[in-house]
Amino acid sequence: MSDDSVQIYSGGMKSSGWPSRNDHSIREIASESKMTLSGLKASSPCKDLDAYPSWGMMHLLFPKSCLVCMGASISNFHTVPLGEIDHETEDLVHVVPRTMTKQFGMTKKKKNSERCNDNTGPALYQVIEFDNMADDEQAAILWRLSEYLPLVLVHHSGSESLHGWFYAKGATENRLEQFQRYAASRGADPALFTKSQMGRVPNGMRPDTGRKQELLYLDLNTLREFKD
Repeated sequence: MSDDSVQIYSGGMKSSGWPSRNDHSIREIASESKMTLSGLKASSPCKDLDAYPSWGMMHLLFPKSCLVCMGASISNFHTVPLGEIDHETEDLVHVVPRTMTKQFGMTKKKKNSERCNDNTGPALYQVIEFDNMADDEQAAILWRLSEYLPLVLVHHSGSESLHGWFYAKGATENRLEQFQRYAASRGADPALFTKSQMGRVPNGMRPDTGRKQELLYLDLNTLREFKD
């Protein structure tokens, strides 16, 4: 999707404005793809993925000296300098996959908040997650989506779904929206398309299930050089 004029999605819409899930296309991609969950793990350019602690992942994924919004839950969070994230913050298992522009912003209800669209910066990553879909189908669709934005990592949710992080820095609004629409039509949850929505931290420990949000695939070569 290097040309912003390319439209990768056209089809039916939900009342919410996002495309309806196209189960026929999902089955078609899964049947045509050679990518499965085991294949995705085997193809990871970075190995020994257990060696990456959750707090360390944040330092790999975010620019030095930026502000990040992390939390123990989607209702218990703070926006802090990246440098304050260390081994003592292992309980922070949610993160906004964008840098923050300031510590506080103004919500639509005119309240100060450390996490709202007003203090969330431009796209850095677009996280894609699925519900009610087999692991191999999810892996196949994430691999297909990597044709349009670079796939940086995939991790397990600690419950039933896979989460794919795609590098979106520098993507125009039109390019990102087309990617989101295509992903939604292939079963992605549109909730993560909201600027300030939190995703899960790779290799964090999910408190409600006691399961690790296990890192399954990591390609750091897809990241562009950060410039503060």
